[in-house]
Amino acid sequence: MLIIFCEKYYIHVLTCILKMKKAIYSIIFVTFFSACGNSGNRGTNSNNHAPISKLATLGWITGEWYMDSPEGRLLEVWQKVSDTLLSGYSIMLSGKGDTLFSETMKLVQRRDTLWYIPTVSDQNNGQEVPFKEKAYSASEVIFENPMHDFPQRIIYRKGSDSTLFARIEGKKAGAEKGEDFPYKRLK
Repeated sequence: MLIIFCEKYYIHVLTCILKMKKAIYSIIFVTFFSACGNSGNRGTNSNNHAPISKLATLGWITGEWYMDSPEGRLLEVWQKVSDTLLSGYSIMLSGKGDTLFSETMKLVQRRDTLWYIPTVSDQNNGQEVPFKEKAYSASEVIFENPMHDFPQRIIYRKGSDSTLFARIEGKKAGAEKGEDFPYKRLK
């Protein structure tokens, strides 16, 4: 009887040891592969592995902006559509209220790159013209498309809460040209 008791106890102890080893190996396995799975997520949101939104730091562009000039009033309006898309339009109105110029614009984040994509009425056969992010910070973004006739660069820079600075530049007829747009907030 003592031998049977000892054998049962021995088997019980062995079973417990095997269960503990299995648990320890499971913990090591899970920990190892969890660490390996997260090693390449720099610059991403750890919850869903999506790129961190650069557009979130460019929220200062959203709103309604205006600039008065001798030709009339230029309005530029931006709104957030999603974490990866801002949508906007620009319109130049004469003093009489006639539309002199209009365009629609998109600021799109594709992976970790921003794209400025305007569509100007009566230009480029109504096609979008993509400008790729060349430089980015929380207070300035520069887009470039060296293949476009003019402009080749588009710059947005944060001013105060009530000002926005935009600039277009590049070569036109073989000479460097640029045009500044010092906007004030309308709303």
